[in-house]
Amino acid sequence: LFHPDKDSFQLFTVDNSGLAFPRVLSITQDRTDRYWIGSYQGVNVGFETSFYTYNASAGLLDETVLSMAVGDSGAPWIGTAYGLYEFGSDLSAVKIDLSSDQLNASPISSLLIDGDFVWAGVYTRGLVRYTRSTGEVKVFSSNGSDSSSLSQNRVTRIYKDSYGNIWVGTYRGGLNLLRPGAEKFERFSSSLTDLSSISSDTIYALY
Repeated sequence: LFHPDKDSFQLFTVDNSGLAFPRVLSITQDRTDRYWIGSYQGVNVGFETSFYTYNASAGLLDETVLSMAVGDSGAPWIGTAYGLYEFGSDLSAVKIDLSSDQLNASPISSLLIDGDFVWAGVYTRGLVRYTRSTGEVKVFSSNGSDSSSLSQNRVTRIYKDSYGNIWVGTYRGGLNLLRPGAEKFERFSSSLTDLSSISSDTIYALY
């Protein structure tokens, strides 16, 4: 953790803070300033001094936490190696049914909460839009014969900008833009002959 006022980092380890596992896969902060830290052994929750762990005992049946996004309740949604979970106000985890055995058992590599929508990047299976009020599941996937489809099913990152655009980064498929109200994508890819193109077709982060 970087402290700007001190221009220094604070190191949290399994020994000094109660982290369940030394390798961090995802991290977010809720409205009460608690940190949620995903690892291979569940979710560690706490402030800057100590953490406690949520795992299978809290209903999180898969403890490999790849992604997180804070919802309206202040508690996060959790993307694991085998599906999507929502933490309730009582901090119990409930698995979300994505209406497909394949989706329910797939890695959720990235998450975005967008009003009534939960956008989930399902690694190797595309982009899922889950409507919380109705439970409707819409899957956006790559189609080799449709240049307005998602460029690659290996979704790595999802980001919403101040104009309401949804940006979708992929592994070796470049960057995709989904404008508000649209269901067709605009693609951005790397080109050795175009210096104004993106530098790589593998997107690791979007901010």
